[in-house]
Amino acid sequence: MEESKKFLISLLVVIVVVGILDGVGIYFYDKYKSIAVNQYQQASILNDLKSPVVHSISLYGKVKEVSNKAIILSFRNQDVSVGVDAKTKVFFFSGMPNNKMTPAKFSDIKVGQNVNMKASFVNDQLIGYEVFIIS
Repeated sequence: MEESKKFLISLLVVIVVVGILDGVGIYFYDKYKSIAVNQYQQASILNDLKSPVVHSISLYGKVKEVSNKAIILSFRNQDVSVGVDAKTKVFFFSGMPNNKMTPAKFSDIKVGQNVNMKASFVNDQLIGYEVFIIS
């Protein structure tokens, strides 16, 4: 009986320590700044993303601005502009447990909404071809 008490106490200590370390990791992950990428690396990354091998690029963020030509997404204090055109499809998406997707109109996209986008490079411009409004 004494051995099982020692084991349970040891297990409890390990769980508490792991929980604390996990919490600290999550806290500092949010504070972590991205590693600087030099111009050569940026050019290489962009070239790879423009490759025909890359079928689509997935983006996520909060809509900061929306116009008939572009959507600006913001995530962790960084913005990206994604071009849109008449062929861009829009959907409402409700996650778990239903995973329901219903067609929407471009006018349904509003500032402040969280969206996922699928995009690809067209003539050296990032163009979104699907927008999923997350509800």
